[in-house]
Amino acid sequence: MWKRLIRQESRSKLKGEAALKSSGVPYTIFRASWFMESLPLFIQGKSMSLIGNQIHPLHWIAVEDYARMVAKSYQTDETLNKELYIFGPETYTMGEAMKIYTSLAAPEVKISPISTKMLSVLGTLTFNTEWKSTATLMTHYERHGEDGSPEEADRLLGKPNTTLSEWSAKHRK
Repeated sequence: MWKRLIRQESRSKLKGEAALKSSGVPYTIFRASWFMESLPLFIQGKSMSLIGNQIHPLHWIAVEDYARMVAKSYQTDETLNKELYIFGPETYTMGEAMKIYTSLAAPEVKISPISTKMLSVLGTLTFNTEWKSTATLMTHYERHGEDGSPEEADRLLGKPNTTLSEWSAKHRK
């Protein structure tokens, strides 16, 4: 059921983007990679959940860099009617990013793996819709990783420059 809902959401998003593109209204669609700010969301108590077999490297980006790029897009017409991929300056797998984050921002936190299937089952048994949808999202990244190229966004808006280590050190718990 949840996979169907996420597919429906994806189809709805694509239909909305297609309607926007065909409307004649100027647009810019931003496709951001994983935000560094999402890392603390995986922590409960003294444990950080590494969900699934996350082997694909991700381009971690700080919200501050993303916001700067979005704000700059309003200052130029060159970004109009484009889809821009926004990637951070470094690539790390989810597990690597969690190790960097915990070592600098939350050294008392232990990283604990859990399979996407187990999280989905727990979500079903406890009626926790957030766990079910997280399991579905993480299954997608387990299989596919991210796609796209940030070259055009970097050229038009400047490259993001906040590293995960810099960001983590500033966000010590």
